[in-house]
Amino acid sequence: MPRRKRFVHHFSVRVAEDELRQLRCRAAAAGMSLARYVVASALADSPPPASAAERALRQRAIFHARKIGVNLNQIARQLNSGESVALDRLEQALSASKDAVRRLTGAS
Repeated sequence: MPRRKRFVHHFSVRVAEDELRQLRCRAAAAGMSLARYVVASALADSPPPASAAERALRQRAIFHARKIGVNLNQIARQLNSGESVALDRLEQALSASKDAVRRLTGAS
């Protein structure tokens, strides 16, 4: 198990009362401390998912996307070895892959 990260630096941020209330709410919903939420939000391209449930959903989607990738790899291997692949199996795998990527990227 890796050692716990040591935080040796700190800084202050000035916020209005309503901003602090919103940040505390979002941090609590994400299951993070206020400081970690602010750091994660600032360092990410976009804010972290709003809740622990959303993070779990994203991890599940990534898991399923990997499984789809394995299926596509098996189909490619089968085709490369000269064996035939049922068209419906190929269409199903490609459709599942497209849907998974769409959900992970947030596209409609």
